[in-house]
Amino acid sequence: MTMKFPFVENTLGKKLEAGTGLSVDCLIAALVSHLGPDHGAMHWDLVKVIY
Repeated sequence: MTMKFPFVENTLGKKLEAGTGLSVDCLIAALVSHLGPDHGAMHWDLVKVIY
């Protein structure tokens, strides 16, 4: 992975690539598998899916 700055984790794929997580009770890899790596990772992108 080549680091580009500023690095923004605005998709699930970028969060998985960076090795970070979300404060929800699920695995990032499972979300990426279900929604795809280009799905948004911001609050309003996920609130429709999780709740």
